[in-house]
Amino acid sequence: MSDPNSPLPPNERPSESDHGLTGPGIWVGIGLVLAGAYFLLQNFGIFPLPWMGENWWFIFPAAIGVIALIQAAMLWQKSEGLVSRPIRNRLVLGVGMLLVAAFALFDVDWDMFWPVVLIVIGGMMLLNRRQAA
Repeated sequence: MSDPNSPLPPNERPSESDHGLTGPGIWVGIGLVLAGAYFLLQNFGIFPLPWMGENWWFIFPAAIGVIALIQAAMLWQKSEGLVSRPIRNRLVLGVGMLLVAAFALFDVDWDMFWPVVLIVIGGMMLLNRRQAA
């Protein structure tokens, strides 16, 4: 909570979310640090690991997927169990990115995957439209 004895008016006081390890900025920062560490280790010949093969890039969509799912869980806890549009969007993003990563990791044929992407995007658009009405 903001300090009631603060010299600033209430509408000009920084909120708690303006400080600390909250908000999307922390995830972008963590992502940049991890990406930089990965590329540095790759320059030293440590990465890509032999089990990764040519599809080493699956790490990035997997990380985005995990972060989106964590954000969805955090939002869901704050909303007292209600699934709002931001929560649903993060869930779809998280699952979608993890699917992309899994398809890359297991070398699945993309011809089988892209129609599913179209179906999911179209379904999301229809659900969002229905809720807005």
